[in-house]
Amino acid sequence: MSEWTLTPEVANFVDNARHFCEFCEESHTFELGERLLRGAILVANLYSAGLFLPEQAPPEEPIQPHFDELNDFPGFAELTLFWQVKDAHEWSAPVVGSLSETLVGIYRDVKRALLIFDEGYATGNSLLMHQAAWDWQHHMERVWGDHAVDALRGLHSAMNKLHNGQG
Repeated sequence: MSEWTLTPEVANFVDNARHFCEFCEESHTFELGERLLRGAILVANLYSAGLFLPEQAPPEEPIQPHFDELNDFPGFAELTLFWQVKDAHEWSAPVVGSLSETLVGIYRDVKRALLIFDEGYATGNSLLMHQAAWDWQHHMERVWGDHAVDALRGLHSAMNKLHNGQG
């Protein structure tokens, strides 16, 4: 493989990933309304930046860093449950989803690769930065991209309910 280069699109995604992860880690410091608003903005920004991630070849020997689970994520109280569909283009019944679990799941996927990226950046190891970029792009298409879109609908609805005094 030729030397990997950090593109502006990946750098932008890294910034958005960092902001999203920091929000999740500090979310217990925000009131519910602020948590919903910040969550919606940061998920939207993350998803938008993810759309511009370039295609990457898979790494030859991927690593899986260990990191602490997000145990103090406060959730969204009675507004955490929402309806979601598995595939917007297939007719099926909606299922109940959890905003809290959805955001924590996105956090896990994004944080794992952010740790790999940060190690590669700190040590000048472009193979690690490549792995992180591949991981984000690969999992956005297959996992967390769908979760981000679902979360936006749930967050939007929860903000409206809270604003109307229903939450």
